[in-house]
Amino acid sequence: MSGRRIYFPGLNGLRFIAAFAILLHEKRKIIQFFYKKSTQILTYNLLIIQILFIHQHLPVTFEVYRLLFAFIIVNLFSNPKSIFKLESKIFSFFGKISYGLYMFHPIIVFSAIKLIGDHEFLSIPIVTYIVILTITTLIVSLSYYLFESKFLILKSKFQLVKSNSNGNE
Repeated sequence: MSGRRIYFPGLNGLRFIAAFAILLHEKRKIIQFFYKKSTQILTYNLLIIQILFIHQHLPVTFEVYRLLFAFIIVNLFSNPKSIFKLESKIFSFFGKISYGLYMFHPIIVFSAIKLIGDHEFLSIPIVTYIVILTITTLIVSLSYYLFESKFLILKSKFQLVKSNSNGNE
């Protein structure tokens, strides 16, 4: 190679999750610190501050995101007293429409950015996120109920092993 480096940002972030997983597996006492309600609240607040107020895209900024999200992921899946729970109607709903989210979200984000253009109010990151999430959810919900659910029902008539995702809930 000619001195070029290959960089995998997605894999780079896994090191924090791996470190937390090792701590969990070895039942280290430090995990109890991460499970404390005050630590969880601090972590979520740091994430909110990071998203709302820190707009620089410096390498250290991405490291902070990786660390915060690793903490949150491990906490959600391993802490029975997590202040947030993954079992909820809203998460079930987004799980149901998730295929459409994968398909439509990039198109909607690209279109929204083009339409927003120089509108000052819409250039505020949190407003942009809310607008894009709302539009995406509306379009994907329509797609799910008008098209995808009908195909899931049709699929259930031909499948040998029944699953829970047949659209007839």
